[in-house]
Amino acid sequence: EASSPATNRATGRAGEILASYYLERCGIPCSIVDRFGTDIWARSPGGQYFSVEVKSARIQRAPYNSLYFKVETKKADQFVLICFDNSLIRILSRDALTRLCPGGAFRRKGSYFTEELMWEDLSRLKAAYS
Repeated sequence: EASSPATNRATGRAGEILASYYLERCGIPCSIVDRFGTDIWARSPGGQYFSVEVKSARIQRAPYNSLYFKVETKKADQFVLICFDNSLIRILSRDALTRLCPGGAFRRKGSYFTEELMWEDLSRLKAAYS
């Protein structure tokens, strides 16, 4: 099933809003900017600004049964990956993402997205910029 550019934009915007919600809930104010390879500008509790790229996906059907994220350009400081099947996120730094997927594709099973791991990522992010 092909998706239209309008559907892709709406999905991307929904992902940016969800990522902003989790960041704000964790005490990290942010603004959706969608510019220059960056979707969100965020400010740590310590006042440091950093850029966030948001990538959203749904679990693909068999034979993959996994989520696939295209992350060719790695310009942002942090990447928020969203599983729309359970509305959970994972956060990876640009360095970690580059190590995990040097070719620009990141594929993970749905079990990679748990509430516990999401809150660990948010705590780690907050600590990294404090």
